[in-house]
Amino acid sequence: MRKLNRLLILLMALGVTGSTANAQYRLNLTGSGARASAMGYAFTAIADDATAISWNAAGLTQLLSPEASIIGRVSAGSKAIEGADYKVDRASDFNLNFASFVLPLSMGAGNLVAGIAYRNIFDFNNNITYTWPLTDDKMTDKNKGGVWGISPSAAMQLTPNFSVGGTFNILTGSSEHSIDRNDVNYIPPSKEDYSGTSLEIGVLAGFNQLSVGANFKLPYTLKIKNEKEETDIKIPAFFSVGTALHVSDNLTLAFDYQARPWSKATVSSGGKDVNLGFENVNSIHLGMEFVVPFGGLAIPLRLGFYTAPKPWKDDEDNKISGTMFTLGSGLAIGKLSLNASLELGGSTYQSSYYSGNETVMGNTTDVDVRMTLGATLGL
Repeated sequence: MRKLNRLLILLMALGVTGSTANAQYRLNLTGSGARASAMGYAFTAIADDATAISWNAAGLTQLLSPEASIIGRVSAGSKAIEGADYKVDRASDFNLNFASFVLPLSMGAGNLVAGIAYRNIFDFNNNITYTWPLTDDKMTDKNKGGVWGISPSAAMQLTPNFSVGGTFNILTGSSEHSIDRNDVNYIPPSKEDYSGTSLEIGVLAGFNQLSVGANFKLPYTLKIKNEKEETDIKIPAFFSVGTALHVSDNLTLAFDYQARPWSKATVSSGGKDVNLGFENVNSIHLGMEFVVPFGGLAIPLRLGFYTAPKPWKDDEDNKISGTMFTLGSGLAIGKLSLNASLELGGSTYQSSYYSGNETVMGNTTDVDVRMTLGATLGL
């Protein structure tokens, strides 16, 4: 929290205030996978590949052979503030989003599957540059790192139509923050380390062409340690519920509701738990997958849509709610499956900034772009 306040003080001195500083921080993350992102992240009731570890571990029982996967993600974006005498740019960044190995252990009355993944929980890579063309003044807020999970997972098929699963996350990671002004370091780098554990429980049921799934992320504590102190952030329970309708062998429609009650998150300070002041981040997700036969190949076409609210309000005390549109495709070559997706959207809200000696409001537009690439190999 002090890091953000320090940045806000500097931005105010340069003529930038309020939500401009934090609007690009991404706390509205969901599960992994190029296929899932192409379907608008409506994947809780599908979860039929190795990324089920991050979506709904119960879905792992749908895998009948060993499988390994690796997923990368590129993020970029921009911001425009109507009337401001500066411009804001966000540099692109890449991270290894997910890697996993899944192994079915038995094929008796019910499938038992185990797996392990290395997954991105929170992504803090975020470099924002503020430029004042009239004065040639430039300020860059540099952030890199994140919270990762080493995640063993297991699932069991209890009946032909019902499975349960769980994922245990060993949390680790670090982040580094600094500020440059006119390409000269203005605030030296400060580093924070993260640790903790968390648990997720998933269920999946199938009824003819309809499947229903739910995933519950139990409350947990994330420990943050820097050179001077150690702080605990208590993160409340998150959950997602979803349905998928398998209309035919070629067409699947999916819906998810995902709830992240960030308003209940607290941070320890002076022996007390202080509310972080975040907003709830509840989102709706729609997805479609249509497989088109093409010669000897089956080419999937995927489309999706989801709401993307921010966990804070704008400078007029209104909630910030964005929308994202998604698309993607894939290709199977023997036991190798390649998938790609593109997400494009953003949000519009009010930001305050200094114009002369007064503070004024400007209509602000954020644009977010993400590309996800994934490869899965059946073993």
